[in-house]
Amino acid sequence: FRNCGIAANIGSTFAKNQCGVPYRGFNVVTDAVGRMATGKMQEDKEKQFQKMMDTMIHTEKWTMRPWRMTLENQLSSWVMYIPGMKDSAEMKEMTKFKATLDTMSDEELDNPDSIDMKTKERIAVKSGKSVEDINRMMMFYKQSLVVRNWLVLKNSLKETLPSTELEMRRMQENDIRLKKINQKVMAKSSTHKRTG
Repeated sequence: FRNCGIAANIGSTFAKNQCGVPYRGFNVVTDAVGRMATGKMQEDKEKQFQKMMDTMIHTEKWTMRPWRMTLENQLSSWVMYIPGMKDSAEMKEMTKFKATLDTMSDEELDNPDSIDMKTKERIAVKSGKSVEDINRMMMFYKQSLVVRNWLVLKNSLKETLPSTELEMRRMQENDIRLKKINQKVMAKSSTHKRTG
Protein backbone atom coordinates (compact mmCIF):
# COMPACT_ATOMS: atom_id res chain seq x y z
CA PHE A 1 0.00 0.00 0.00
CA ARG A 2 2.02 2.97 -1.20
CA ASN A 3 1.94 6.25 0.63
CA CYS A 4 0.62 8.94 -1.75
CA GLY A 5 0.01 6.19 -4.28
CA ILE A 6 -3.03 4.75 -2.55
CA ALA A 7 -5.07 4.72 -5.67
CA ALA A 8 -2.36 3.20 -7.79
CA ASN A 9 -1.63 0.35 -5.54
CA ILE A 10 -4.19 0.31 -2.78
CA GLY A 11 -3.75 -2.66 -0.52
CA SER A 12 -0.47 -3.92 -1.85
CA THR A 13 1.29 -5.40 1.17
CA PHE A 14 4.66 -5.25 -0.55
CA ALA A 15 4.74 -1.50 -1.24
CA LYS A 16 6.82 0.92 0.83
CA ASN A 17 5.92 4.23 2.45
CA GLN A 18 7.86 6.73 0.32
CA CYS A 19 6.45 10.17 1.20
CA GLY A 20 7.23 10.48 4.92
CA VAL A 21 10.77 11.76 4.43
CA PRO A 22 12.26 12.97 7.74
CA TYR A 23 12.80 16.71 7.72
CA ARG A 24 16.32 17.95 8.56
CA GLY A 25 16.24 21.65 9.49
CA PHE A 26 19.12 24.04 10.02
CA ASN A 27 17.57 26.03 12.84
CA VAL A 28 14.56 26.27 15.12
CA VAL A 29 12.45 28.18 12.59
CA THR A 30 12.99 25.79 9.70
CA ASP A 31 12.54 22.82 12.04
CA ALA A 32 9.17 24.23 13.18
CA VAL A 33 8.09 24.79 9.57
CA GLY A 34 9.16 21.24 8.77
CA ARG A 35 7.13 19.84 11.68
CA MET A 36 4.07 21.83 10.57
CA ALA A 37 4.44 20.57 6.98
CA THR A 38 4.93 17.00 8.18
CA GLY A 39 1.88 17.31 10.43
CA LYS A 40 -0.18 18.73 7.57
CA MET A 41 1.01 15.97 5.23
CA GLN A 42 0.11 13.29 7.79
CA GLU A 43 -3.32 14.84 8.35
CA ASP A 44 -3.89 15.07 4.60
CA LYS A 45 -2.79 11.43 4.15
CA GLU A 46 -5.26 10.29 6.79
CA LYS A 47 -8.12 12.27 5.23
CA GLN A 48 -7.21 10.95 1.80
CA PHE A 49 -7.07 7.42 3.17
CA GLN A 50 -10.53 7.72 4.77
CA LYS A 51 -11.95 9.19 1.56
CA MET A 52 -10.45 6.29 -0.38
CA MET A 53 -11.91 3.78 2.05
CA ASP A 54 -15.39 5.32 1.81
CA THR A 55 -15.20 5.37 -1.98
CA MET A 56 -14.10 1.74 -2.18
CA ILE A 57 -16.68 0.44 0.27
CA HIS A 58 -19.64 2.38 -1.08
CA THR A 59 -18.99 2.19 -4.83
CA GLU A 60 -21.39 -0.44 -6.13
CA LYS A 61 -19.03 -1.82 -8.76
CA TRP A 62 -15.27 -1.28 -8.55
CA THR A 63 -14.24 -0.84 -12.16
CA MET A 64 -11.43 1.12 -13.74
CA ARG A 65 -13.64 4.23 -13.78
CA PRO A 66 -13.71 4.79 -9.98
CA TRP A 67 -10.08 3.66 -9.83
CA ARG A 68 -9.20 6.41 -12.35
CA MET A 69 -11.11 8.91 -10.19
CA THR A 70 -9.00 7.98 -7.16
CA LEU A 71 -5.84 8.47 -9.23
CA GLU A 72 -7.09 11.91 -10.27
CA ASN A 73 -7.72 12.83 -6.64
CA GLN A 74 -4.22 11.76 -5.67
CA LEU A 75 -2.58 13.60 -8.54
CA SER A 76 -4.46 16.83 -7.74
CA SER A 77 -3.54 16.70 -4.03
CA TRP A 78 -1.44 19.49 -2.51
CA VAL A 79 1.17 16.81 -1.75
CA MET A 80 2.14 17.01 -5.44
CA TYR A 81 3.51 20.51 -4.76
CA ILE A 82 6.07 19.28 -2.24
CA PRO A 83 9.50 19.62 -3.87
CA GLY A 84 10.57 16.33 -5.43
CA MET A 85 7.18 14.62 -4.98
CA LYS A 86 6.03 15.11 -8.56
CA ASP A 87 9.27 13.57 -9.81
CA SER A 88 9.10 10.50 -7.56
CA ALA A 89 8.92 7.13 -9.32
CA GLU A 90 5.55 6.45 -7.76
CA MET A 91 3.95 9.69 -8.93
CA LYS A 92 5.39 9.25 -12.41
CA GLU A 93 3.83 5.79 -12.56
CA MET A 94 0.46 7.09 -11.37
CA THR A 95 0.62 9.80 -14.04
CA LYS A 96 1.32 7.14 -16.69
CA PHE A 97 -1.61 5.05 -15.48
CA LYS A 98 -3.92 8.07 -15.57
CA ALA A 99 -2.79 8.99 -19.11
CA THR A 100 -3.42 5.41 -20.25
CA LEU A 101 -6.86 5.29 -18.59
CA ASP A 102 -7.76 8.52 -20.39
CA THR A 103 -7.29 6.76 -23.75
CA MET A 104 -9.66 3.92 -22.87
CA SER A 105 -13.28 3.71 -23.98
CA ASP A 106 -16.23 3.83 -21.56
CA GLU A 107 -16.82 0.13 -22.23
CA GLU A 108 -13.24 -0.73 -21.27
CA LEU A 109 -13.34 1.43 -18.13
CA ASP A 110 -16.66 -0.04 -17.01
CA ASN A 111 -15.90 -3.67 -17.95
CA PRO A 112 -12.21 -4.34 -17.36
CA ASP A 113 -12.81 -8.10 -17.58
CA SER A 114 -13.62 -7.60 -21.26
CA ILE A 115 -10.08 -6.38 -21.98
CA ASP A 116 -8.34 -9.08 -24.02
CA MET A 117 -4.95 -9.06 -25.77
CA LYS A 118 -6.31 -7.33 -28.87
CA THR A 119 -7.79 -4.57 -26.71
CA LYS A 120 -4.54 -4.22 -24.76
CA GLU A 121 -2.65 -3.81 -28.04
CA ARG A 122 -5.08 -1.10 -29.15
CA ILE A 123 -4.77 0.73 -25.79
CA ALA A 124 -0.97 0.44 -25.97
CA VAL A 125 -0.86 2.00 -29.45
CA LYS A 126 -3.32 4.76 -28.55
CA SER A 127 -1.55 5.64 -25.29
CA GLY A 128 2.00 5.28 -26.63
CA LYS A 129 2.76 2.59 -24.06
CA SER A 130 3.78 -1.05 -24.37
CA VAL A 131 1.51 -4.05 -23.76
CA GLU A 132 3.70 -4.77 -20.71
CA ASP A 133 2.81 -1.29 -19.39
CA ILE A 134 -0.88 -2.07 -19.88
CA ASN A 135 -0.47 -5.41 -18.09
CA ARG A 136 1.26 -3.66 -15.19
CA MET A 137 -1.54 -1.11 -14.93
CA MET A 138 -4.12 -3.92 -15.01
CA MET A 139 -2.28 -5.68 -12.17
CA PHE A 140 -2.40 -2.54 -10.03
CA TYR A 141 -6.11 -2.23 -10.75
CA LYS A 142 -6.67 -5.88 -9.77
CA GLN A 143 -4.80 -5.33 -6.51
CA SER A 144 -7.15 -2.45 -5.76
CA LEU A 145 -10.12 -4.72 -6.56
CA VAL A 146 -8.82 -7.37 -4.14
CA VAL A 147 -8.58 -4.81 -1.35
CA ARG A 148 -11.94 -3.31 -2.20
CA ASN A 149 -13.60 -6.74 -1.99
CA TRP A 150 -11.83 -7.40 1.31
CA LEU A 151 -13.01 -4.06 2.75
CA VAL A 152 -16.59 -4.69 1.61
CA LEU A 153 -16.50 -8.10 3.29
CA LYS A 154 -15.18 -6.63 6.55
CA ASN A 155 -17.76 -3.87 6.44
CA SER A 156 -20.63 -6.31 5.79
CA LEU A 157 -19.54 -8.39 8.80
CA LYS A 158 -19.35 -5.22 10.96
CA GLU A 159 -15.65 -5.83 11.57
CA THR A 160 -13.27 -3.05 12.52
CA LEU A 161 -12.00 -1.22 9.46
CA PRO A 162 -8.48 0.18 9.24
CA SER A 163 -8.11 3.87 10.04
CA THR A 164 -4.58 4.29 8.65
CA GLU A 165 -2.44 2.76 5.93
CA LEU A 166 -0.21 1.09 8.51
CA GLU A 167 -3.21 -0.43 10.24
CA MET A 168 -4.47 -1.71 6.90
CA ARG A 169 -1.15 -3.41 6.15
CA ARG A 170 -1.16 -5.08 9.55
CA MET A 171 -4.74 -6.28 9.11
CA GLN A 172 -3.94 -7.64 5.66
CA GLU A 173 -0.92 -9.58 6.91
CA ASN A 174 -3.09 -11.38 9.47
CA ASP A 175 -6.21 -12.03 7.38
CA ILE A 176 -6.18 -15.33 5.45
CA ARG A 177 -9.35 -14.31 3.58
CA LEU A 178 -7.30 -11.84 1.55
CA LYS A 179 -5.47 -14.69 -0.17
CA LYS A 180 -8.78 -16.33 -1.14
CA ILE A 181 -10.15 -13.04 -2.45
CA ASN A 182 -6.96 -12.55 -4.47
CA GLN A 183 -7.24 -16.04 -5.97
CA LYS A 184 -10.85 -15.38 -6.93
CA VAL A 185 -10.06 -12.05 -8.63
CA MET A 186 -7.09 -13.52 -10.51
CA ALA A 187 -9.01 -16.69 -11.47
CA LYS A 188 -11.79 -14.56 -12.94
CA SER A 189 -9.23 -12.72 -15.08
CA SER A 190 -7.62 -15.99 -16.20
CA THR A 191 -10.99 -17.52 -17.10
CA HIS A 192 -11.85 -14.53 -19.24
CA LYS A 193 -8.51 -14.70 -21.07
CA ARG A 194 -9.11 -18.35 -21.97
CA THR A 195 -12.68 -17.76 -23.15
CA GLY A 196 -12.32 -14.20 -24.52
